[in-house]
Amino acid sequence: EKSFEEILESARADGENIKYERLPMVMLDDTIYYYGGEAVRDKDGDFDFDGVLEYQTDPANIPYKNKQGNFPKGKKYRLNKKEESLEVYEEDGTCYVYTKDPEKKINKYHYFD
Repeated sequence: EKSFEEILESARADGENIKYERLPMVMLDDTIYYYGGEAVRDKDGDFDFDGVLEYQTDPANIPYKNKQGNFPKGKKYRLNKKEESLEVYEEDGTCYVYTKDPEKKINKYHYFD
């Protein structure tokens, strides 16, 4: 399975004119979580996941149903209730931290040349 970045690079290489996509987001329990730029390598790894993201939508879209991200599906996640965040895990153990969206950052985009 390709990473989010690989999918975008592949689309650009195929001549698709991608001008923007939204920040990576997940909808879970009727709440939007957005990726704020924090990625950590989880050395512990000795815990249970809360579930798997089952659905995906286009990178330019906002997720509209639970367990959906605007990146490839199949990633494991767990809720961090203490931090009020969502941790999404790659197979290599990299953890991407998603936070709730009180400032409505879901309307921000990444722009490309």
